[in-house]
Amino acid sequence: MQKRLGYYGQSLLIVPNGDGSRVAKMCFFVKINKRVISRISYFLIDGGEEMYIVHSIVTIPKGKEAEVIGLYQNRSRLVDEAPGFISFKLIQNELKREELTVVMEWENKDSYLDWVKSDQFKQIHDLEKKYPDKELASIKPIVRRYEVVAT
Repeated sequence: MQKRLGYYGQSLLIVPNGDGSRVAKMCFFVKINKRVISRISYFLIDGGEEMYIVHSIVTIPKGKEAEVIGLYQNRSRLVDEAPGFISFKLIQNELKREELTVVMEWENKDSYLDWVKSDQFKQIHDLEKKYPDKELASIKPIVRRYEVVAT
């Protein structure tokens, strides 16, 4: 079966940040066969520092992927309220299904570092340590931090 790929559309939304800068949210839609797939990108415009991206990569024991995905789908969303926070995504490696990556986008590095020092950050991570499934509670993520250097 040959995939029919077609450009479907795009949208752009520009919203103000608290620091006087603005964030643009660009969404592209692509149609593959009869399914519409979207890709959302955020970028900072007119002021402020460049975006800072953090990946936390975990390998989940086989058979427990759905449980962990469910935990993230029902997450507390405390980070969503943090100053400088832009977005949170949980992505799954399509070849190694047990590999999950949390992708967080921040306005800048200082916003992320302030979050890591916050009481809300400690609260969330203390809950993770108390999770009843000790195998899942003991998983240590590989954390990678990136500065956006070109767009």
